Amino acid sequence: MGLSRRDAFFDYAEEEAEQRRQEEEEAKAKARATRAYVNRVIFHPHFKNITYNQLIAMNPTLEVGAIVIRPSRQGTDHLTVSLKVDDGIFKHIDVIEKDKPQSFGLGKTLLIGNESFEDLDEIVARHMEPMVSLIREVYAYKYYCDSQVLTQPEMLKYDAQLHSKYWRTFLSQLDSSIV
Repeated sequence: MGLSRRDAFFDYAEEEAEQRRQEEEEAKAKARATRAYVNRVIFHPHFKNITYNQLIAMNPTLEVGAIVIRPSRQGTDHLTVSLKVDDGIFKHIDVIEKDKPQSFGLGKTLLIGNESFEDLDEIVARHMEPMVSLIREVYAYKYYCDSQVLTQPEMLKYDAQLHSKYWRTFLSQLDSSIV
């Protein structure tokens, strides 16, 4: 027994087409999520054939400012450059590869936004190293305070007693919680 279509002016065909489109989108999203990384043949000190989850697992062993270049989930014509900003905080940059001789090799032209690069060393030198130096500059700033110190009330009380004439402002990572 089928459903009776009571509304003569409702576009049931369009509703069914929309439902099919949604199911197709969900199937594509699921396929993208389960798509495996393709191991790439790239020889560079910063390149590693690892996934995002493996990168997160490496977090404790990486120092702040570490650069890891890895395959992207977006396909064999993309790379992801990950920069460790702080514990658990990474900046991921998508690199598009053009003029590729093989699908598993490295493209001759690498694009980040509108900027063009010839190789991975140029990306590290011109694009990533300035970011790393800015991160290190923030860490060296006199008012930067590690979030672990800010969550200890006795350290804050000691600092308040030491500098009782004025309010101190600290710079810390975004997700730190202050007690």
